[in-house]
Amino acid sequence: MLALATSSVASANFTSPYTEPCSGGEASGVTTGLQEPILGNWASQFVEEDRTSPFSCAEKGPIVGFGAGTSLEALEAMGASGGVRNPEVVFAGNEEPPTLAQWLAIDLGNKPGENSGLIRQIPVASTAVVPLVHIPAGCAIPAGEATEDGRFTVSNAVLEKAYAGEVATWGELLPGIESSCASTPIKRVVPEFSEGTTFVFEQWLNTIDTARGWTKLANTEWPKDSGATATVRAGLGDRREAGLVAETNGSIGFASLPNAREEEFGNFSPKNRHHVSGRFWLSVVNGAGERVEPTRDPNSGVDNVLGANCDNPTFNYVPSGYDTTVTPIWRAVSAAGSKTGWPICTLTYVMAWDDASTVYGNNNEIQAKQRTVKDFVNYILSSDGQEEAKNRDYSPLPATLLEDAQEGASRVGWDKIPGSKEEIEGSVKAAITSAAKHTKE
Repeated sequence: MLALATSSVASANFTSPYTEPCSGGEASGVTTGLQEPILGNWASQFVEEDRTSPFSCAEKGPIVGFGAGTSLEALEAMGASGGVRNPEVVFAGNEEPPTLAQWLAIDLGNKPGENSGLIRQIPVASTAVVPLVHIPAGCAIPAGEATEDGRFTVSNAVLEKAYAGEVATWGELLPGIESSCASTPIKRVVPEFSEGTTFVFEQWLNTIDTARGWTKLANTEWPKDSGATATVRAGLGDRREAGLVAETNGSIGFASLPNAREEEFGNFSPKNRHHVSGRFWLSVVNGAGERVEPTRDPNSGVDNVLGANCDNPTFNYVPSGYDTTVTPIWRAVSAAGSKTGWPICTLTYVMAWDDASTVYGNNNEIQAKQRTVKDFVNYILSSDGQEEAKNRDYSPLPATLLEDAQEGASRVGWDKIPGSKEEIEGSVKAAITSAAKHTKE
């Protein structure tokens, strides 16, 4: 556990007519492909469908909209590139938290003191990132590696070598495969652009072979990416990554559990009434030496029961203490190699402004959007919102993380920072300096 302390920032309430929950206007955001399925569900429940939750604004007026993009696009919408923000986007979803440099750019803006603010990185759920396989057409899985549910098992070490391009043919991956298939090259399908799923998957690969330097690679960089072992690139996010593996004969890849299921990688068991042969996600060995499935129900390949095996992952450490959601420490929080459950789980976050009045302008249009963002995040973190995550291919937050997330969401407000340029810049820089100090510690 890593204790943090940041500068206190004065609090202020919303003003009329936005003082009560559900009194806001339309708020638009951008999210990643991994988060899109659950964020869409949360938005529809919050805006229209959930008429029983005290945190829902169903049929009360506020609207939440969002578009899907890459992890980098979500960060850049908030100002990660030189502080330049998309004024139409007031919140973002992501899995790859900003670096310290990106965090500084987001908070300070491109006119420090005039449009500076504090961004909050609020955990909202978690899910599994899964290795995907598309067996070469006409090739059978060797009996020695085959499982009863239509897949194969392979060691983590061999799998890591395959993603590194070192194990480059299907005969090297599955030594018992028929001779006509043995020389077939393994095609590595990877995201074309910077994605949170790559960030998480390479963290896990690094736990298998630290010497390979996985975590030192740029987000779009892969070993042996040329000639016969050149990667196949998938654009348009996490869902397209899973889709391209499904389309590419003799390939391996990775994607979030919800998007892998959408592309039918979960229908691998011959007992599944929607059985799809030759395409599946793999089981792997976790940090405790147990072979595990990415799904909460280990028989999900048969019955398609939703739910990620990420309910209580073993994190390397979790920030704790005062106001953790305004610090860049979240980038260092990882469940890669977890000794409990699936070892490639990732948190997914909503980035929301502590006080949008200094970021986009102190006017009622922005205040209406900020009110809705606060209400929406409160719904996501409520018992009803967390249950929605659990009943999909996600997991709710563990209790300690949920408490910190709710505390951070409670601080989202309006017109909180003193109004002069010097006071605004001083308050923001003080919080960032403290966060950076504790990050290094």
